[in-house]
Amino acid sequence: MDRRSEPGHRAARSGGSRSRPGHADDPVDHHPVTEAIVAALPPAKQGVASALSDLTRELGGVLGIAVMGSVFNTTYRSDAGDAAVGGLPDEAADAARDSLAGALQVASELGGRLGAQLADAAREAFNSGMINALLGGIAVVVLGASAAVALLPRRARPRPDASEVKDPPATSP
Repeated sequence: MDRRSEPGHRAARSGGSRSRPGHADDPVDHHPVTEAIVAALPPAKQGVASALSDLTRELGGVLGIAVMGSVFNTTYRSDAGDAAVGGLPDEAADAARDSLAGALQVASELGGRLGAQLADAAREAFNSGMINALLGGIAVVVLGASAAVALLPRRARPRPDASEVKDPPATSP
């Protein structure tokens, strides 16, 4: 049974299953980082801070996916290069270099030992591409965490409430 259809589930409360996280009709879905940033600021600046936090998170996700995808694709195409597709017709070689699915399709059409070698080479190229992309992502995470540890203050300074702030003593001329 799909738990999303149960009365207490968040998707059921919002009127149906959600197509993506953070959907506008789901008031329960908040990001802890955004909440921490907003809570640290006066109300007049909270809207801009929330928007900026969302923008940087989304931009980081988009750029991360683009860079990791580029690393993956470059590695795959390089590893599935001429050695793996040598001797194939140009159209079949291009299909094998373009994607793992294309390479496996060409390999199944070839059959025999040559098809098995192409399939193995394509799978190896895919794995190499994935490993390189993930290692690049891990390196960015480690660098970001190191920068946060090095640059962020050790302790948050408590902000006095308005009731705790005393007026400065009046000075007489």
